[in-house]
Amino acid sequence: MLLFFIGPSNSGKDTFYKLMCQEFSLNKLILYTTRPKRKNEVEGSDYYFIDSFKMNQMQKENILIERRDYNTVYGVWSYASSAKDIDIYNKDYLTLNTWEGYQKYINYYQDSSLMVPFYFQVDDYIRLKRALERERKNNGQYKEMCRRFLSDATDFDEKYLSLYNPIIINNNNSKEETYEQLQKGMKKVLKRSK
Repeated sequence: MLLFFIGPSNSGKDTFYKLMCQEFSLNKLILYTTRPKRKNEVEGSDYYFIDSFKMNQMQKENILIERRDYNTVYGVWSYASSAKDIDIYNKDYLTLNTWEGYQKYINYYQDSSLMVPFYFQVDDYIRLKRALERERKNNGQYKEMCRRFLSDATDFDEKYLSLYNPIIINNNNSKEETYEQLQKGMKKVLKRSK
């Protein structure tokens, strides 16, 4: 089974991704990216950091399930996942993705019952505050932060909620409350996959 944490930037999905992988012994589905590594990121744990040449080569070899290219203020950054990293029929995975990526997995495997989306819902004000704090601590890429924030309005439009019927995780309150919601949802989903 493949579980997806989906949500706009700074919705908290990255924080809980690591916790839930550990707590439920889920395999991390690590994406490939051409964007530069951030200060606290670890190769092979957060992403596989590759260059555009390698990304294009993987695409030519038809091993990518999905690929997303973003025109950032720093150039094109690509994100992708590879079929060679997944054994969906025998293992449980957790990944971070978008609605577009989720749909591509459904198209690839032709079986949406193998996939469950969790959507992280957060007020824009809270997300923007978190984004500013993260950029202040890390890279200070404020122009890119603003671009992402604006594109999230389209990428995570509410129409997708009725289309995909995800388990909604409200992350406007405390970390503990969000954690409890996630635990409940994850237990329910993983119980039915056994």
